[in-house]
Amino acid sequence: MAVATAAPAVAASVQGIQGQLVSNGFRGNPTDPIPGVGRPTTVLISTQLASSYVTNGPSASSVSLTVVAPAPTFTAAAPTSVSGQNWTFDGMTSGGSTRVYQFTYSGAIAGSQYTTVPQLDFKLAFANDPAGTFTVTCQASAVQFTSVNDSFTRTYN
Repeated sequence: MAVATAAPAVAASVQGIQGQLVSNGFRGNPTDPIPGVGRPTTVLISTQLASSYVTNGPSASSVSLTVVAPAPTFTAAAPTSVSGQNWTFDGMTSGGSTRVYQFTYSGAIAGSQYTTVPQLDFKLAFANDPAGTFTVTCQASAVQFTSVNDSFTRTYN
């Protein structure tokens, strides 16, 4: 005698599989030049993130972004001109030679399909007349997703 049993429902994601965050660009462009001098007073930082396709990949409801900049180069002020749909600035800490800026994107991202996270833009104020080379790094992370790191380096003479 055959007994019919219902097949279990297929889960939205398979336990143990991680989604993959990718960076589609992290850049910094000098802005707001000092009148008559031409040196920038701020740097406009832009980042574009996405999830890449992973079979049976998970979903997440937010992305955390940590941006690390050199303290001697930038002021301790909060970033200005923060824009990007569903992005918020969560705070800044200073420690030693770095300033650490925290941002959160609140919105669905799917690991089972390519999902673009809206671009985040913000400005950081230079502490002094920028001279020399500096590097700004970022790390984006989400629950059940591998994190992604990116950076840019600028030189001013």
